[in-house]
Amino acid sequence: MQAGVGVFARRRGNDFPLVTDLRFRRLRREDFRLVAGWLAQPHVAATEWGTVEATPAGVEGEFGAAVDGTDGTDGTAVFLVSEGERPIGIIQSYRIGDDPEYLDDRWMVGAPPDEVSIDYLIGEPDAAGRGLGSEMIRRFAAGLWERYPRAPSAIVAVLADNPASWRALEKAGFARIWSGPARSDYGTDEPTHIYRLPRPAPVS
Repeated sequence: MQAGVGVFARRRGNDFPLVTDLRFRRLRREDFRLVAGWLAQPHVAATEWGTVEATPAGVEGEFGAAVDGTDGTDGTAVFLVSEGERPIGIIQSYRIGDDPEYLDDRWMVGAPPDEVSIDYLIGEPDAAGRGLGSEMIRRFAAGLWERYPRAPSAIVAVLADNPASWRALEKAGFARIWSGPARSDYGTDEPTHIYRLPRPAPVS
């Protein structure tokens, strides 16, 4: 699990139409070669996703058990995201209680294990910088509460030097609740922002 990793590049001086046709389906093994290609893209490899080997075998190691349902969790879900018919990225969700190392980090002290987190990336370079990231997160997050009925909120850790990613979270409705050094997938403490999205109140 990539501890809230996000990948979005910013593009300036262009206007893009509102995103209206984002589609989500479960990741399948036949998608692994496509995902490996995204991991090899410079804008992806420069982030914590760069710790995942950009090969089908590397994707197998990262997602294979979750795709097969044999990862020992009851809630890890990985989705391929498409704009229309064209795949552009992935997004996954999981209970933080399914990752003991996650719960051990200093910013997670006292966090309920039923909280959920998400990881995401926009893999196609020409799909970045168009508002797809924040819209992808917003739409995906709206479905978390049915998928995880006991989750009180969603919590995401993002490296401070990845502003495109944490700004996408903010646009999707997440609020920053903490900033400081936290363990990264590089095995070192890095400046990190923590974002949380509470479960919506029931409609009366």
